Amino acid sequence: MKKLRASLAIAKAAAKAAAATLIAASTAQAAILFSFTPSAQHINIGETVTVDVSISGLDTEILSGFDINFRWNSSVLSSLGADFAPACSALGPGADCLNDTNLPGNIGLQYFSVLDDDDLAAVQPHDGFRLGTLRLSGLTDGASVLALGPDLDFERNLVGRDFATLDVRFGDVCIAVGSGNCATVPEPASYGLVLLAMAGAILPGALRRRRSAGL
Repeated sequence: MKKLRASLAIAKAAAKAAAATLIAASTAQAAILFSFTPSAQHINIGETVTVDVSISGLDTEILSGFDINFRWNSSVLSSLGADFAPACSALGPGADCLNDTNLPGNIGLQYFSVLDDDDLAAVQPHDGFRLGTLRLSGLTDGASVLALGPDLDFERNLVGRDFATLDVRFGDVCIAVGSGNCATVPEPASYGLVLLAMAGAILPGALRRRRSAGL
């Protein structure tokens, strides 16, 4: 029994090490960053905040198109408009950015360059550029995370050469309004960790109850 426990402990340690290596490798490879830069992270009710949206770290890659949706808590912040002409200009000549969603707490944009990949690479900044700017107004006391939606195909899809999906590290930002506090708002990436923690807390008790019942 002791040997079995020792073997299991070694296997678990190896699995954790392998997972950590994979996470580190994935982070290292995802040098392209999609980021949000707000003019302020705290505003009063009725005040306006602008948020610049940028992409950086393209290096030899290009951004040839995107299908993205910006999401936030519409009970805390309202949209005063968005200007994404910089993104369309950086992707070369073509149709205007298509606003495919315009709802409270959800603005969606699509754009695909008509240039060949090499022609686009010749005119697009490789160190990064501003995609556009969102203007938001504070509605009530509270805090809201501004981030891209979770759908990898239709809410956070950025493509490069040959329309292949780019490996991108997506940022987010929290805006507090009035007496709101961003410390009380979990980041989107932490939602899954919260669910895992809840599962970890519930599962052992459920197993014990099943064993006690003789199941």
